Amino acid sequence: MRKTTLVLLEIVIIGLALSGAVHAQTLSAKPARIIVPFPPGGGTDAYARLIAAELAKPFGGPVIVDNRTGASGLIGSEAVVKSAPDGRTLLFTSASLAINATLYPKLPFNPLEDLTPISLVATVPHVLVVHPSLKVRGVHDLLKLARGTREPLIYASGSSGTTGHLSTELFKAKTGIQLTHVPYKGAGPAVVSLISGETFLSFLVPGVVKQHVQSARLRALAVTSRERSYVMPDVPTMIEQGLKGFETLQWHGIFGPRGMPADTVNRLNKEIRQILLRADIREKFAPEGADVIASSPDQFATFMALEIKKWAEAIRVSGAQRD
Repeated sequence: MRKTTLVLLEIVIIGLALSGAVHAQTLSAKPARIIVPFPPGGGTDAYARLIAAELAKPFGGPVIVDNRTGASGLIGSEAVVKSAPDGRTLLFTSASLAINATLYPKLPFNPLEDLTPISLVATVPHVLVVHPSLKVRGVHDLLKLARGTREPLIYASGSSGTTGHLSTELFKAKTGIQLTHVPYKGAGPAVVSLISGETFLSFLVPGVVKQHVQSARLRALAVTSRERSYVMPDVPTMIEQGLKGFETLQWHGIFGPRGMPADTVNRLNKEIRQILLRADIREKFAPEGADVIASSPDQFATFMALEIKKWAEAIRVSGAQRD
């Protein structure tokens, strides 16, 4: 009896010791963080915080969102490139990463080689909007007007080198029309210029223009996704209106540094996909017109390579440079 009691006591002591060791290991583990290379408050930051909160459980503790701003996202991206490939430092970024691959001739890293794609999270189409003073109802009307005017129509963008700016340049290249670019410091000022009639058209995301289209202060002519946007279902796509293959998207995705073990990448991808497939999470992306994707790492790698190629062509034809 005494022997049995001692054995049980030893088992309890060993169990408590192991439990304490596991607990200590969890507490002393390197904190997990998601680096966002843009300021707090924007769409990329909001989506990153949503994912970070849900990843706390699989990481065994809080996941910190670290905003490392500057150089159009390069500073934060480079911080991830230089981090340990242990899966505890991730990059949540946007299409700017694909654009920067060409826009910066001396990029300090190679996005295709120095980052590990984990999952494409969401895509957002652009909406081609015009000032209502333009008597146009579709893309063909706009092309006819642009070709018949003596002075090129003025278009607005949130900044040079953004997806909205380069979408317009691709539009020009595909149709042969001439337009004059006026860049603003953000989508907000660009919208103000459109509503006031200072500029006449722009490619902007649904969350920025939807209320102004509904109030008739702007008119939507087309969306740039392959399928119509669920937030603006009455607006036809560019492809529907004859611009074959025309697709431009703002997007958000998660990367890690180069050299991450395959099992770590796959585990992270699985956890992220489970989060993104939840109905309550998808609803939180909906107000901006975002389509939740939840891709595999290989699908994201292929997508990224195509995005770099597409935006490189837009930069080439436009001669775009960073402000």
